[in-house]
Amino acid sequence: MSLPAGFAGDVVPSDAERAKYTIGWIAPMAIELTPALALLDRITTLHVANDSNIYKAGKIGNHHVVMVTLDKIGLGRIPSVAKGMYDSFRNLNYLLLVGLGGGIPDYAHGEQMVLGDVVVSLQVEHLDCGRRTPNGFEYTRQPYWPSPPLLKAVNTLRSTRSLQGNQIRETLQALRQKLPQTIRENPEDLGSDADRLFDPDFHHRDDAKLCKNCCDFGRSKSRQERGPKAYREADSPLIHYGTVGSGNSLVVGSKDREKFYREFGTICFEMEAAALMEYRCLVIRGISDYSDSHKNKAWQTYAAATAAAYAQELVMTLPALVHEESSTSQDRNPVDATSHVHWTVYRSRNPFFTGRDDTLRELEATVRDAVNGSSYREQCSIVISGMGGQGKSEICLQLAHRVRQMCTSFTPLL
Repeated sequence: MSLPAGFAGDVVPSDAERAKYTIGWIAPMAIELTPALALLDRITTLHVANDSNIYKAGKIGNHHVVMVTLDKIGLGRIPSVAKGMYDSFRNLNYLLLVGLGGGIPDYAHGEQMVLGDVVVSLQVEHLDCGRRTPNGFEYTRQPYWPSPPLLKAVNTLRSTRSLQGNQIRETLQALRQKLPQTIRENPEDLGSDADRLFDPDFHHRDDAKLCKNCCDFGRSKSRQERGPKAYREADSPLIHYGTVGSGNSLVVGSKDREKFYREFGTICFEMEAAALMEYRCLVIRGISDYSDSHKNKAWQTYAAATAAAYAQELVMTLPALVHEESSTSQDRNPVDATSHVHWTVYRSRNPFFTGRDDTLRELEATVRDAVNGSSYREQCSIVISGMGGQGKSEICLQLAHRVRQMCTSFTPLL
């Protein structure tokens, strides 16, 4: 049986082949991966030894992009998927998390967010961090920011769009042409009539029924009733930039939605980004609901497509990076392992890291005692345990750089 147009079949890539890929793209659900695949010039399925992930790969412009989806959404599964991706593709410079999110309908000074719009993260706030007190749950802020190169690309694209407009409408039209006829009707803009914003104090009446079958539409507003800033032409979503809130459970209430906006400035809610703190990824979310009890799936396919369309524009903005196709550790690491202590950390220190001073001092003391008590010939291992997304990798990274400064006999391993 021949493969569909645009598909290249399954491949077990060589080290040199994997070295070409510089952009990682995570789409947590299948509905979010489908429009992303339609953007690739030719889709190849990649299988890597000792990696349970199944990758889809291709090119967007001059960039080699590798994509993966999850078996289960949420913070618990995504760290191992991202680690597998980075272990298998060692030259990844950028990581994008692209999919669906819930949005806050109005924020700032009257800005209006409607279904199908896109939110781009300038910051991610972990919504599960804190402690329980007699007065309730007290949240502890634990933000992270996308990497500087990604933020530069976001700002560059933002400026370009202000002058020249965007290509999302054209991208959506081309995307529909590439999808099979059986699902081509799905990623359509459902229009203003299908976008109703219910009053904050009016909750969904029956979880087993859609809003049209059980809710009072007199307690909702159409886009026209929300004012001119809620107006959109077909296939012309607005792009919103701000803080994305991430937690292990969905925000499905207007009260919580507004509380997180007041406390953290959160304009979008999702369930994976907080677990990717160490990778400094950029979060791109198409808005499929208003993070209230009236959540439904009607807008999901279109919102996933608008998020993917924006992500393609961003990828085309990023500088193309070329890496040496060195396939062995000996090629990369020419230092004699029998005569030196090596520095093998390939990530720079996070300039935005703050806090954890007591933890770092304790760890430094542990390392200092181990180093002073040996001749550098015995391996010293320290294990930091905790839930995903709590900052373990960032602590280890900070510790590694501090120890390097402390131990001047370390030799860089290039």
